[in-house]
Amino acid sequence: MKKQLIDGDCELIEITRKQVTEFGGNIYQFTNDKDKKVWYMSTTAFNTLSKEEKAGLGGKIVDVDIPLIEFLGGSARCTVLGTQIN
Repeated sequence: MKKQLIDGDCELIEITRKQVTEFGGNIYQFTNDKDKKVWYMSTTAFNTLSKEEKAGLGGKIVDVDIPLIEFLGGSARCTVLGTQIN
């Protein structure tokens, strides 16, 4: 799968198991109206990433504090994708 992602012009960001449990894999990247990268994630996900990892993302990072949504099993990525699907 890793090869398919890289061959498909996707960027693969490796994270630790701890980061997975702290929503580090539930981030959403989009492009703003100025064609700049914006990363949307929960504060939990933001706090699990190192300074180097955050800097490596490039672009602006927007984090939102959503403890209830995360407690119920959701993530920041889910909140954005839900509005795009509907």
